[in-house]
Amino acid sequence: MPTFLQLCEQLREEVGVQGTISTTANQTGMHLRLINYIKKANRKIQRRKANWKFLWTEWSIAAAAELTAPDGLAMFDQTSWWLDAGTADAAQLQYVDYKDWRDFYRHQYGETNQPAYVTIKPNGKVVLLPEPDNTYTLTVDYWRKPVELVDNSQVSLIPEEFHDIIVAQAKVYFAEKNHDTGLYQSAMIEHEDHYRELKAAQLPVMVFMLDHR
Repeated sequence: MPTFLQLCEQLREEVGVQGTISTTANQTGMHLRLINYIKKANRKIQRRKANWKFLWTEWSIAAAAELTAPDGLAMFDQTSWWLDAGTADAAQLQYVDYKDWRDFYRHQYGETNQPAYVTIKPNGKVVLLPEPDNTYTLTVDYWRKPVELVDNSQVSLIPEEFHDIIVAQAKVYFAEKNHDTGLYQSAMIEHEDHYRELKAAQLPVMVFMLDHR
């Protein structure tokens, strides 16, 4: 599985820069530029779609009246809030807009009970209503924020079979900086080929319902 350092060295070889990148730390000159191109490319590709499959994960936590959202959260799947998912007692929660919670829902539930609603405060806190009266496990799907490449041995969240897109995008940056038209054109073609494959594999399938009336 290619690491951050290996991607940098692959880029160096493919653009014909001399030397060897033995570490991503404390570099200068052209090697530092190549490292930054890989970092920038990895970040850009992750940011292109908020719902990449490789950014998806699940949060599971003991239910409480108010909870701190997981680190690295980009957005929740608001249709996927459950109590005790996968058990005979599983119950889906209804997500409500914060303003509706503030102006209506929170005034209706003064006693503890099994939660039926969930909302997100402007400060990011997750709030359950009614306040839990028992021990429950809360689960929800969410998508992470892009993760930066920092350490030599770090591996991109982008699946391994698509790591060449990172190098291709980095080559585009290199070609732009060095006014290399030929490399720019070839790198763009390579990038677009990889990007089509990545989208086909890592975006949710769109389902269209046919109207048979």
